[in-house]
Amino acid sequence: MKLTNRAYFAKGKRGVIYTALLGRKKVAIKVKNPSSHALNRIANEAQFLPLLNQYGIGPEFVAFEHGQLIYEFVTGPFMHDFFETASKQQVLNILKAVLRQMYTLDQLKLNKEEMHHPFKHVIISTKGPVLIDFERMYETPKPHNVTQFVQCILNMKNELQRKNVKFNAGALKRAASAYKKTYGKAEYNKLVALVR
Repeated sequence: MKLTNRAYFAKGKRGVIYTALLGRKKVAIKVKNPSSHALNRIANEAQFLPLLNQYGIGPEFVAFEHGQLIYEFVTGPFMHDFFETASKQQVLNILKAVLRQMYTLDQLKLNKEEMHHPFKHVIISTKGPVLIDFERMYETPKPHNVTQFVQCILNMKNELQRKNVKFNAGALKRAASAYKKTYGKAEYNKLVALVR
């Protein structure tokens, strides 16, 4: 695989990201952060990303070789930044699109983690919200992706109110609790309908 124009892009707790060109396609290259003591996090993400792509989640997986995870480079602002200038309808569309992805992860019995404060985990591309960073993903019979993102929505209440996005915090918490008991589609739909 011939990669050209490799350049440093960003550093996270567990990974360092570079950009490069694969032909004319811009890709991200994630490698282990030398200062991180976490084991096999990049390999873990590489294991799950092809599966997630089948459900329209995450950046497009390209390859995993020599400890390097290569995937489509997603352009766009982070969710929090996008909300600053977005309309009410745009905000609602993003929240509900992320909730749909969280519901899919719950149905797959996979936990992403960090979705209660996902401000650097959701990029708003021209196609919609793209989740990134699956280093900590794991299988579990009791996932909490939807409920974590509900907590994020509750934490953003003041910001969302400025966009005229409305919900009753108590009702939303009760709906999230009811959903977590069953992971059912009906309970999920009731939860989503409360954010309007």
